[in-house]
Amino acid sequence: MSVVRKFSLLLVTVLIAAIAAAGVVAWTGGYHLYIVHTGSMAPALLAGDAVLDSPPKDRYKPGEIITFRHSSLTTDLVTHRVADLAPGVIHTKGDANRTADVWDIRPEQVQGVVATRLPGLGYVLIFLRKPIGIAAVLVGGLALVMLWRLFSPGKEESAEDASPLISADA
Repeated sequence: MSVVRKFSLLLVTVLIAAIAAAGVVAWTGGYHLYIVHTGSMAPALLAGDAVLDSPPKDRYKPGEIITFRHSSLTTDLVTHRVADLAPGVIHTKGDANRTADVWDIRPEQVQGVVATRLPGLGYVLIFLRKPIGIAAVLVGGLALVMLWRLFSPGKEESAEDASPLISADA
């Protein structure tokens, strides 16, 4: 294997390991990735975006975008902006909605505060959750390996190293 190929393989391996390690560190640190499914927060957040949320805080302020459970009885998550605060209660509203949300949430229902928007990543994450998405990644990876081998062949064999197809003694 040539030095360039070894270095390229090492670089790709280190990159994948670094991304995985960063994800594990972020997850254990309370950061979570959520997919935006509706346009209720347009233009700040669009359907198909992903948001990276930092851990919940003790205090919130109007204007912050938070991800929360809108009811104690559901696991559904909503990402909206804090519209107003009352003692022990947070009022929220989607930027694209004409009126504030009908529910009041308690601070313990908040799952996180939006740290950053990742445009379009939600579509990719949804695709990768499906069997066809996993198969597409595997086939794509196999195709890349085959193209690498095709366009970057290993060490050329010399005439003496090659085994003859037809023996001269025959």
